[in-house]
Amino acid sequence: MQINKKGIAIMKSKKILSLLFIIQLILCLSFTVFASEPTDASDLSYTVESENSTVISGDTFKVYIRIAENTGFLNSIVHLRYDPELLTYVDASTTDNAFGEDKVSVRNPQNNGTVIITVGEMDDIPDLIEYTETGLVAELTFKVTDSTYEGAFEFTLDATKGNVAIIDPEDPTAYISASLIDGWTIAGDELSMFGINGATHTHTEEILPAVDATCTEDGLTEGKKCSVCGMILVQQQVIPATGHTEVDLPEQPATCTEDGLTAGRVCSVCGEVFSGREVIPATGHTEQVLPAKDATCTEDGLTEGKKCSVCDTILVEQNVIPATGHTEVTLPGKDATCTEDGLTEGKECSVCGEIIEEQQTIPATGHTYDNDCDPDCNVCGATRTVQHSFGEWTVTKEATETAAGEEQRTCSICGTVETNVIPILERSGLSTGAIVAIVLIVIVVLAGGGFSVYWFIIRKKDE
Repeated sequence: MQINKKGIAIMKSKKILSLLFIIQLILCLSFTVFASEPTDASDLSYTVESENSTVISGDTFKVYIRIAENTGFLNSIVHLRYDPELLTYVDASTTDNAFGEDKVSVRNPQNNGTVIITVGEMDDIPDLIEYTETGLVAELTFKVTDSTYEGAFEFTLDATKGNVAIIDPEDPTAYISASLIDGWTIAGDELSMFGINGATHTHTEEILPAVDATCTEDGLTEGKKCSVCGMILVQQQVIPATGHTEVDLPEQPATCTEDGLTAGRVCSVCGEVFSGREVIPATGHTEQVLPAKDATCTEDGLTEGKKCSVCDTILVEQNVIPATGHTEVTLPGKDATCTEDGLTEGKECSVCGEIIEEQQTIPATGHTYDNDCDPDCNVCGATRTVQHSFGEWTVTKEATETAAGEEQRTCSICGTVETNVIPILERSGLSTGAIVAIVLIVIVVLAGGGFSVYWFIIRKKDE
């Protein structure tokens, strides 16, 4: 196979560039500070994990190195630190890593407590082969060597910008150390575990509470672990998610203040919506005026207010107007008279007419007389008809045939004297009156008889 001069020049150029980058990485490593940089989000972020939180002395266990965040790099080197007096590095596997088996290397030259993990080949840097994957980098196996040790131990994954090559942001055809880029970050990780002495350790049980399964998430049965070493004593079993229970819900009308929902289909357990149940905006209040009410003498009034005619919510509160109280005026009294009742002085409200102080009746006094025979009231002068208490009649002048007599009687109370005339006495035989009457009757009879004779004679002659 023939290689032209241009190809040879390119190969020499790549080797020179690789040599320069290696020198740069060595210089950066000499100033490395082995601490992860605390950032919320990194351009490159590593994690260190284990399936075990507790291991027994003499056990072997696995530790997994992963990349969780990655904006792209050409080459990256990290260091996993551990205590070589407690742990022995056994081996590493990169078979299932996310970057290709030949792109990840793991070295622990002297089993001195540091494992060096590299992603990306140095020779590929000049070719700008960028790695943007995330996932497993390497699977490391360790063994607890101190059979008497009991306590916590840690792994520290150190990652620094100086051990990372990236494409130059200002020149996409070149590469540069990430340490020279302001704002570019890389994050390491830590893993804490607990080692126990299997011969002497006594577990202290701690209940791992059960977790109910939901519609979408599995639950767990109750389990147990050691509160000292963290070892799982009773494994929690997975309870499969129950799945949704779908139900149809009718429309929920909106109110004045709360949104409603259209009809739809939801899970009756967790409330997840499958269809419908769109928001119907709240309608808002419908104002209705609450009329004002004037205060009276005895009852409070109210200012004008407002409420919602739909839900009766008070929108503008009606304030109380205190009762005005009565406005008193005097009702004049009236003296009682002989025949009419009087009244005491009273009080009433000039506004509403309510009687505040009742007028009491003063009974009529009745007429006042000197005695039972007095016809005139001494107070008002009213006249009455009286009945005297007269005694027997006493003749004070005897009647004769020619002159009338007189008799009197006296009231035993007031002394009033009543006089009565006694008629003239009748004579013996015919009285003068009787004689005169007889004479007159005779004259009348004679005159009548003569006129009749005369009338009879005249008529005969005429015949």
